[in-house]
Amino acid sequence: MAEAPDALRQAGLAAALTALGGIDGGEALPPTVTTQNQAAFQSARERAIQTLADRPLPLLLLGGDCTIVCASMAVARLEKPLLLWLDAHGDFNTPQTTPSGYWPGMPLAQVAGLPTPLGPKETLIPGQDIVLIGIRDLDPGEDRNAAGTGAHLFPDALPPIEALTMREPGSPAWIHLDLDVLDPREMPALNFPVPGGIRMDELIIWLGQVGRRFNVRGIEVTAFDAHRDVEGRVAERLVQFLSAIVRATWKSSE
Repeated sequence: MAEAPDALRQAGLAAALTALGGIDGGEALPPTVTTQNQAAFQSARERAIQTLADRPLPLLLLGGDCTIVCASMAVARLEKPLLLWLDAHGDFNTPQTTPSGYWPGMPLAQVAGLPTPLGPKETLIPGQDIVLIGIRDLDPGEDRNAAGTGAHLFPDALPPIEALTMREPGSPAWIHLDLDVLDPREMPALNFPVPGGIRMDELIIWLGQVGRRFNVRGIEVTAFDAHRDVEGRVAERLVQFLSAIVRATWKSSE
């Protein structure tokens, strides 16, 4: 997953975004911390926060795994955004509920202020401003963790835009898009696919509606595994998909 940004660049993403009026801001994050070492992770997180703080919004941030949200929200929280978390998984585990100890299953809990190994206990985004969408694989206890912070859960399908009444129209929003929220038949290059999921075309339409309702300040995209895309065809499809999302979301926000 750490190789995803380079794979998408090679598939033409930078050129596609330039055509939409964007720029390639280069590497905003340090190399992925491949061992679950708390000191190494927190050091990488702090470097990422410093680098992201120098980049103008709106931002398209490519990962990597979902722990990038621990850096992005440390910067984006200054705008007090509504965080729309599109993911097949809740990523709301804590050391008390995780069945595996896997850190990328904890970052949303960290952002919401629950204690995890990912950093100091600090609420970056309050639970009432977090919306989990497309969730269809929760570990036991994750739903209680999320509910305890006041987070909103919309399992399985995309909610009607009219249901996103947590913030006023025109409020800032940030989109976290873990690609395993998609139907794995359309997005096969994943480490943790979950049957079912959202189609690419319906997500593009829905995010356009999000862009018309809210002021989208950033989109982060995670979980593409370039090693599972031997011929590069999924990367090429993703370039088209991400370009369509940027066009639908940010143009709608203007």
